[in-house]
Amino acid sequence: MKSIIIAALNRYLEQDKERANQLSQIKGKVIRILIQEIKFDLLIKVQESYFEEVSQEETSTDVEIDLSLKVLPDFLLGTDPDVLIKNGAIEIKGDTHIASVMQNTLKEIEIDWEEIISKYTGDTVAYQLGKGARALHTFGDRLRDNMRQDIRDYLQDNVQVSVTQDEVDQFIKDVDATRAQVDRLEARLNKLDN
Repeated sequence: MKSIIIAALNRYLEQDKERANQLSQIKGKVIRILIQEIKFDLLIKVQESYFEEVSQEETSTDVEIDLSLKVLPDFLLGTDPDVLIKNGAIEIKGDTHIASVMQNTLKEIEIDWEEIISKYTGDTVAYQLGKGARALHTFGDRLRDNMRQDIRDYLQDNVQVSVTQDEVDQFIKDVDATRAQVDRLEARLNKLDN
């Protein structure tokens, strides 16, 4: 199973060798990926532009990435790790720069799907499929953004379990005003005490 995953990652990297060469920044580093739900432990060593599997006995790790199966695609495809860490969906131990280079490299890979498809269908069909895929991708992005905004609005307006930025700003102003009043009261009490 582990060798299949590494082979799939390497095949993915082969699609854009120029960007895959960014891995050379962390060549020789060992990354451990732990997937919580299935108790999956993958230990990989970074080479110039690919990954290789290493056994646990062979080496120590430079970084450990402990994450949930449900956020694995988000991590591999570029969701900001700080957001995932703050949400408790991921934990990174060790050199976070290594994890960042790995994630950015995987995120930036550009696959020329039309080129791959054209080998099987011809250029005209591949172009039409690519055009449709781009339109579908754009629609999916808009749908995702709209859904995110709808959920935020619902949580803030209807259920009121989330606060708006205006409410946060007002709370901060109220805290500052209260702090100023307490400081003035403390100064008066100190004056009366003397």
